[in-house]
Amino acid sequence: SGTIRSFDTYPVSFDANDQALQYEATLVVDLTLRRQKDGQVLWEVRGLREVEEYSASANVVVTSSSQFQRGQLDAADLPKLSDIQLAETEKGLAVERLLTQAVRDAYDQIVEGF
Repeated sequence: SGTIRSFDTYPVSFDANDQALQYEATLVVDLTLRRQKDGQVLWEVRGLREVEEYSASANVVVTSSSQFQRGQLDAADLPKLSDIQLAETEKGLAVERLLTQAVRDAYDQIVEGF
C-alpha cells in the first residue's frame, strides 16, 4: 500500500521576462509491503522522494534527450503547441517518469532487503 505525501512543481529557470522555462516536479511517497495472510509489515519506506525536471517552453526542449525521445511528442510537434500546452504535456510525461522511478527504487529497496 502507499500514500502520496506530496506532489509539487516549482519553476527552476526563467527567461528575461520572468516567464518560467523549466519546472521541477517532486513526488514524495510512503510505501508499505504487508503479508496478506497476517498483515505483518515486511518492508516499509517513508519519504521516498523522486525529482524530475520538465520544459515549459519549446525554446528549452532538448529534442535529442532520451527523455524527450521516449515521450509522445516529436520535434515537428513543438511549433504547433503553445507554451501552456507544451508545459502540460511535459508535466504529464514528467509525472510518468516520476512514478516509474519511484516503482524502480521501491523494487530495488525491497529486493535488497531480502
